[in-house]
Formats: sequence, C-alpha cells, structure tokens
Amino acid sequence: MNTERDDMKSFFAVHGFRKLLSHEKNPPFRETIDNGLVPKFLEMCKRVDHPKLQYEAAWCLTNLASGDSDHTGILYEHGAIEVLITLLISPHIEVVEQAIWCLGNMAGDNTRIRDAILKAGAVQPISNILMQVQEGQQSTAFIRNASWTLANLCRGKPNPPFEMIREALPALGKILLQYD
Repeated sequence: MNTERDDMKSFFAVHGFRKLLSHEKNPPFRETIDNGLVPKFLEMCKRVDHPKLQYEAAWCLTNLASGDSDHTGILYEHGAIEVLITLLISPHIEVVEQAIWCLGNMAGDNTRIRDAILKAGAVQPISNILMQVQEGQQSTAFIRNASWTLANLCRGKPNPPFEMIREALPALGKILLQYD
C-alpha cells in the first residue's frame, strides 16, 4: 500500500523525469525506455487518487510519443492506448489534455497505431469533449491539441474507414466555426 510519503517520492521522481524528457536537445528517451520506466509511467496514470502524479506520468508518455517510431511502438506494445483512453474521462482537465496530446502523437506516427487508437474508441470521447467546450471555457492550446489529435486520427494513407472517424466531423466543424 502506498503511503503519502511514497506518493510524494513518486511524484517528485516522475516530475524530474518529465523535465528531463522535455529537453529540446537529446532527451533521454532510449535510456528511459531501456530502464523499464514505460510500465511504471502507465501504472502512475492509473492512480485516480493522485491526479498530479497522473498528469506528470502522462506528460512523460507524451514526450516519449514525440520521439521516433520505435518509442511510439514501445508505448503501443505496453498498452498505452487503453490507459490513455481511460484518462479522457478524468475530472482533471490537465490530465485529459496530456492523454489527448499523447494519443495525437501516437496517431501521427503511423497508420497501424492510428488504427489501433481508432479501434479502441478514442474518437467519441475526444469529440464529446470538444462538443462540450464553451467559448472561453478551455484554453486555446487545449482546443488546438484536441482538434489536432482528431485530425491525426482522420488522416494518413491508407485512409481510415469513414465509419471510424464520422463522429469527429461535428466536433471539428464546431471548432472551425467557433474559432475562425
């Protein structure tokens, strides 16, 4: 059982990793993966009792998904898609935003992962989030990230089946009309 002290240690450790993985030049993606931290970050994303830890862990995954295809593939192999989709219903908008951003990075990497994200059902919750956004309620960056993620899910060769992306159209249309 985690104690409050252990939770704080975990938080500061993952916060430190997030900062390391956010470096513009040569972030230690390979070292992080080789040291088995992807499963640990995914475990931390499941800690609904500790949203700040979820946020930092999801941000680490987002950074890893911004690397090369090998990094994204490792996230996929460890089941990151399912974990990230569960974060889309978090009451903590910063956790939701990191999950959306990571899914967008993964979807933009290759069509195999894009299709896995589509099959896992990411379009509906992301579209619902955008449909519920009221002007001024969310930051422009949040709306941009969510729209970009939906766009990544809708593009690529071969094209995704229209039935899988149909739900994205009203949300993308709303954002286009509301923020033009």
